[in-house]
Amino acid sequence: MRGVLMLVVVALAIPAVHARLPLCQFTVTTSCGFWGWRRCSRTSTRVCFSRRAYGGWSAWTERSRTACSKTCGPGNQIVTKARTCTNPAPSGGGQSCYGSSSISQTVSCNTRPCPVNGGWSYWTEQSRTGCTKSCGTGSQTVTNVRTCTNPAPAHGGTSCSGQSSMQETPSCNSQPCPVDGGWTDWEDWESTSKCTVMCGSGEKNQTRDRSCTNPEPRYGGSACVGEESENRTIECNTDDCGVTDLCPEGEDTYIADSNPRYFYQCQQGQEGVVSTKAFLKKCPEEKVWSQTNTTCVQKPSGDTTPPSPPNPNLPQPAQRAPAALTPMTAHTTYNVSME
Repeated sequence: MRGVLMLVVVALAIPAVHARLPLCQFTVTTSCGFWGWRRCSRTSTRVCFSRRAYGGWSAWTERSRTACSKTCGPGNQIVTKARTCTNPAPSGGGQSCYGSSSISQTVSCNTRPCPVNGGWSYWTEQSRTGCTKSCGTGSQTVTNVRTCTNPAPAHGGTSCSGQSSMQETPSCNSQPCPVDGGWTDWEDWESTSKCTVMCGSGEKNQTRDRSCTNPEPRYGGSACVGEESENRTIECNTDDCGVTDLCPEGEDTYIADSNPRYFYQCQQGQEGVVSTKAFLKKCPEEKVWSQTNTTCVQKPSGDTTPPSPPNPNLPQPAQRAPAALTPMTAHTTYNVSME
């Protein structure tokens, strides 16, 4: 086998302004003989020519990366990349690479959505029963509902906790119910006039009242049906005048009353009628009864006291006349007081 030539080239860079002829050193080893009985070698230096090479950047490679600003969401992180001026490296006086050998970039990270937990919507009324009363404050059942849509759970988020419906019992129709009026009991009878006679059976008027206040009609309730008052005429002073000797037979007798406008006049029965009555008489306006004159006279000047009406609640004079009094002749009087 023929000898093998191994060439080892070692480039020696010799700086120079116009370094277009760098030296190249060759080392040549020659094998002598097939069996390798001996070896011989020699070294020679030769001048060789070489071209100028400009530096070129390698591809960018990631050097570091910060943690993502969010675990989901998305977030951001800073990636630092580097490159070297080795593609090719500058040689033969060639210029080095221009630019930076490292850069930093902000890139998105964890772009998957974050879990969204569910939230309840506002309560809305679903149904309402009728009120238990039409007035006077009743109650009703109201059913309210809500949904887990504010927001709805997503991306593995938890659902809402709690009830989706509830019931409440508010009051209703709180306005008062109408109250129909009711009558009170009748009051006692009260006389509205004096008896028409002092004796001999006369008449007088009476009235009694009631009111629609048991209870009063309210809140649109109906009023009472019927009259608030009623009247009647009853018999009074039924004693015979002859028995009491107030009106002697055959004489016209005048009897004074406690009220100055009133007096009684005895009138005899006619046509054989024995009974005698003492009739109530009343003087005209602004006049009073005069015992002395046995007639109605002008009211004295300066007397501003209004004449008092007859008091129907006092006993009648015929009932209080003293039995020992002796009747006088015509145009005389018994002095009988109404008080």
